Amino acid sequence: MIAIVSLALILFALLSWYKLEYSMDFVMSKEINTPNAPVHILIATQGSEFKNRVTETLIAQLNHDSIYVMVIDVSRLDSIQEGEWNVIVLMHTWENWEPQPDAEQFVNRVVDKRKLIVLTTSGAGDNQMDGIDGIASASKLDTSDQTTGQIITRIKEILKYH
Repeated sequence: MIAIVSLALILFALLSWYKLEYSMDFVMSKEINTPNAPVHILIATQGSEFKNRVTETLIAQLNHDSIYVMVIDVSRLDSIQEGEWNVIVLMHTWENWEPQPDAEQFVNRVVDKRKLIVLTTSGAGDNQMDGIDGIASASKLDTSDQTTGQIITRIKEILKYH
């Protein structure tokens, strides 16, 4: 009995450590430029050092008077109306062998998936949602510029057709 309880406590401690070590931070919402701009880009993300760096680099590159950018946490995606955005950048972490639930639910309800850019981060950098032409990456800071470049390229491609 003592062995079973000890094993359960060790397992609980390991799971708690894993959750604390690898859980994502909440991202505070922010807006860049005016909503009257002709182009609207939404960035929905989770907070991590890698995703924060990608987000800040995206904002720096998209900071033009003609582009309105809103950044939100992925947990707020249920309030987003797809039709209000020309481009939607969604950055989430693969959690417990599946996509982050808010991100997955949002992707499933998006009608025009052509305006959607999904960056999925995972330990090995090879997980992503089925049926989505997304970007898979490990959260390595030395690849953040390359990942941001991929996202910017896709944003430009999407904006050509809108």
